[in-house]
Order: sequence, then C-alpha cells, then structure tokens
Amino acid sequence: MSDIPKARQLVAKALQAVDGKDPKAAAMLATALGLMVRAPYAKPVAPRRPPMPPEVAEAIRAYVRAFPHAPVAEVGRKFGVDGGRVSEAINHLR
Repeated sequence: MSDIPKARQLVAKALQAVDGKDPKAAAMLATALGLMVRAPYAKPVAPRRPPMPPEVAEAIRAYVRAFPHAPVAEVGRKFGVDGGRVSEAINHLR
C-alpha cells in the first residue's frame, strides 16, 4: 500500500540533505516533491435531468398516500418517471 505523506517527508529530508551540495539532485527532488500532491477536489457535476414539476411530485405523494404498498417501480411507470424520481418526490428531495 502506498504512503504518500511518508514519501513526501522522506523526499523533503533528502532535499534538505543535498540542498546546496548537488543542485541537479536538489532540483529533481523538488520536482518529485511537487508531484506528490493530491489533485484538488472536483466540484460536483450539475444534475443531468431537469427538476420534476411540483405538480407531478405532489401527484406522486398523493398516489403513495392512497396506495402505500405500491412498488416504487409501479408508481414510476404510472407517472412516467423512474424509481429514483419517485423516491425524491416521496421524501421531498426535489
């Protein structure tokens, strides 16, 4: 298993040891140290699907209140959405 933080410490110590004595080695170690960083956090991607109209979400919630044991897939087929959208509507997530 890799241990990048430990590797960074070792390279930093080696850089201190050769700094001034061997400029080429110091430059290579400094370059290596710069490469041992994580990529910055990527921002979440925007949703791919447009939001569900509030009227559809309310209709789904009303249907589920009337038929609480109906499978999510069945409710989704009835309203032309997938099960994830049904879950979002039921839990007021969208």
